[in-house]
Amino acid sequence: MTNRYFPTENAPNGDLVRLAKTDFVQDPEDAPATGLADFEKVANFMLFLAAPPVNKPTPATASGRMLFDVAACSLCHTPTMRTGYSKIAALNNKEVRLYSDLLLHDMCSLGDGIVQETATGRDFRTAPLWGAAASAPYLHDGRAVTIDEAIKAHDGEGKVSKDRYLKLNKTQQKLLTDFVLSL
Repeated sequence: MTNRYFPTENAPNGDLVRLAKTDFVQDPEDAPATGLADFEKVANFMLFLAAPPVNKPTPATASGRMLFDVAACSLCHTPTMRTGYSKIAALNNKEVRLYSDLLLHDMCSLGDGIVQETATGRDFRTAPLWGAAASAPYLHDGRAVTIDEAIKAHDGEGKVSKDRYLKLNKTQQKLLTDFVLSL
């Protein structure tokens, strides 16, 4: 997707020859002379969407949160981050409970082979877990129907957490997955 700020098309898996054979529309496709382009309207809509509501903790979700930390899920799915400076007061220096570090991690066999810029086909950005109950199926391609399946698919940098999760008993695993679904 191109626009007046990012006019260069990303080639499929970095293959410029393949791009040249398939992209016949002059870029950028969305650059009006005046007013907001469609992509800017969508970006503004997304920018001002409220975060999912935070559920009040229960004893069960508190236990699940503890197990989330024990399994080291919080190393990548960082509970909170803080926004930087923004001229928009509603976005300026705010705590965000998205449960992600927003970084790329080498996930080995979980990869899909798609290359983009410096990301290899094994790299994934840590998915935010907020609103997980409303976002099934899971993983970037929907291959995991449940949180349990998504955790069990972790590999590479996520393998330690998966292995720790697998060592939990079934009740503990349910507490952890229920905690994620409460976010």
